[in-house]
Amino acid sequence: MRIGLMTGLIPGLLFGLATLTVGSTGPKLFFDEADISAIRDRLDHEPYASMFARIAALPEATPADPANNIHVQYARADNALHYATLYLFIEDEQYAVKARDFSLQLVNDPDWARDGYRALSRAYMLRGVAIAYDLTKSSAAWDVDLGGGSSNDRSYVSEQLKAMGDSLIASGGSGYNHNNNWRAVRYSAAGLAYLATDEPVAASGSTSVQNAYNQVRGFFSNQLTTSSQSNGWMYEPVNYATYPAAFWGVFHQAAIRHDPSFNYIEDSAVPGIKHNLMSVAFSVVAIPKAEAYVGGGFGIVPDWANGHTSYRPEGTAGLGLLGSNVAPEYLPAMLWVYDNVVGAAGDQTWDATDRYMGLFSLLNYPSDIQPVNPAEIFGLTFHDPVNGMTMFRNRFQDGHDLLSGIQAKHRLVSQNHNGPDLNSFRIIGLNSIWATGGGNQNPAGQTTVFPVDPGQASYSNAPGNTVAKQFFEDGSGWAIVDGTNVGTSNHRRRFITDYSDQTGAEAVYIVADTSSNGQFWRLNTGAMNSIQLTDSGFIITSPDDHTMYGLVLHGDPQTMRTGELVRGFKIAYDGVQYDNRWVDLQSSDGDFLIVLLMVEAGNQPPAVVTLDTPAYASGIFPSVVVGNRIYEVGDDWANMSAIKDVALPGDVKLSGVVDDADLAMVQANLGMDGAFWMDGDLTGDGRVGLRDAFAVLENHGGPGATAIPEPASLAVLGLGAVFLLGSARRSRRAF
Repeated sequence: MRIGLMTGLIPGLLFGLATLTVGSTGPKLFFDEADISAIRDRLDHEPYASMFARIAALPEATPADPANNIHVQYARADNALHYATLYLFIEDEQYAVKARDFSLQLVNDPDWARDGYRALSRAYMLRGVAIAYDLTKSSAAWDVDLGGGSSNDRSYVSEQLKAMGDSLIASGGSGYNHNNNWRAVRYSAAGLAYLATDEPVAASGSTSVQNAYNQVRGFFSNQLTTSSQSNGWMYEPVNYATYPAAFWGVFHQAAIRHDPSFNYIEDSAVPGIKHNLMSVAFSVVAIPKAEAYVGGGFGIVPDWANGHTSYRPEGTAGLGLLGSNVAPEYLPAMLWVYDNVVGAAGDQTWDATDRYMGLFSLLNYPSDIQPVNPAEIFGLTFHDPVNGMTMFRNRFQDGHDLLSGIQAKHRLVSQNHNGPDLNSFRIIGLNSIWATGGGNQNPAGQTTVFPVDPGQASYSNAPGNTVAKQFFEDGSGWAIVDGTNVGTSNHRRRFITDYSDQTGAEAVYIVADTSSNGQFWRLNTGAMNSIQLTDSGFIITSPDDHTMYGLVLHGDPQTMRTGELVRGFKIAYDGVQYDNRWVDLQSSDGDFLIVLLMVEAGNQPPAVVTLDTPAYASGIFPSVVVGNRIYEVGDDWANMSAIKDVALPGDVKLSGVVDDADLAMVQANLGMDGAFWMDGDLTGDGRVGLRDAFAVLENHGGPGATAIPEPASLAVLGLGAVFLLGSARRSRRAF
């Protein structure tokens, strides 16, 4: 469900479009001087007091490698921003002095405003100095001339900000990619320089805020396209959405104060922008990762393309609490995600740990909005028809939430972070990572079908296609995707997610693959999990004993192997860095059918049954029964979208007729609790009782397999959605 447009959500204190303060006496980027006292007043109240306590307790940033100039530059920029934030709220001159000193070190760096130098580093240095200068320039610390300027350090740094903006406009520098996130970072920083400097800035032309704004819009156009169907999913991975947002969100927050027309959320040229940070929030699960990875303790995301699994908010959690950076109707849900991942109910880092960007949590945390569970605003399913991403989520609650997804990669964009993950799927939740990618460009790290041994595979990027999909209100659904990046001919994958309470598992995932030459089916998981091979499949167990049972229904389980693979970007989990652990198997005909059952610690997996009866035969694979659900995997929309009951009324044994064998099953299990359809629970109440026996007697000897109840009867029986599949032999499988 989605709520209507909410008005009055943007805190006037933070973003009221008040008159811009000009000159060199006070801050002008994010608020007026008159607002500062009101901001300070909030520090006596929660959650602002906790936010500021975390910011104040942060140690001075030190370079990870002092011999690496980039690390030194980034640490200095973090410190300039950090001490300026402290000065803003405490008004202690020692913090203004420190912010000034780190700013001077940066503007006197040989790489400052050097056109040929790396754009990302110049932008990072500039962002730190621009914010530090803006927040502290009213301090007398700037009245001296330590930096080598002609008058005082205030004028000197202002001049240097303008020079760096001009430098970034003039050149992307070494390694620059115009079409990826570098473009947003480069021009956002340039625009921020023009807004922070006290030097004259042209109203138009290349060295103007207008040009910077247009260039960042060009980044969005490249990533999201100008399609009205864009749902905000970046072509690049999740972490390559948060990183540029830590620049464009800051620039945008300042730019829209300067000129209300600089508004990406209302920019009709690229309508997908308003959904961008929402799509990131949808994919975050609050799984603790501890401090093994910079950015705090909570937050795992699917590692599409060559991305990380760790959620790095980088200030965008706080930036996403502002109506200028996301559609206003999303703000209550964005606040819920913030609170549950980095806020009071999460790791309590308040998005201050990573890049020292807690300033924007303090500035933007809305006092007049109540958090709303994202399920009520985002919904539980996500699809971006432009970039080919489909995701299914069971709930928004905690680290045990389950999120699955499949990547169709509808388009290719040059010079972008882009791994070989077309037709690959991801599963995270139950406090772990269950299905992942290679963490970089290694094709063997993908969870897909290969034409050769994955260890020998190569890849070439190619676009894919979402053939069909269907969503259900509980987050369940399915998608069919065509395509490959690893050379598999005619690869079609059907990916089914069932989060209903009718299966006996936390979730059921069914992966059905057909191809002309597929030989290996591989699933990669985090190496913190263990893998045990069985006669019929495999069992993946997380460190806290949750399990994913994999049952091979088509393919040769006798060929299963397992091993480990080095990731390009490690998995940060519980304070340790992990690679991948994988399991694969072969098939003689290029086809595979795998059922994955998610089971919480201490519980047993439900039985899985395949059928060959005429009543339930219609596709290219066996019909599968799990609990009260029957799944039939077909090849197109018509064979995947039907919703029907698990069986004929009274047909306990799923034979296509109601006979004495069905009555005998009910009688044998009379009184059983925790029962499903094939145990004799025909009423869906979890117990085999007299009402179930009456259901058999009422339909005994009745119509044959064609008598399928109408969809409207499903609500009465409570047996839920069904996905159309095929036929084969009947067998009962259990672990």
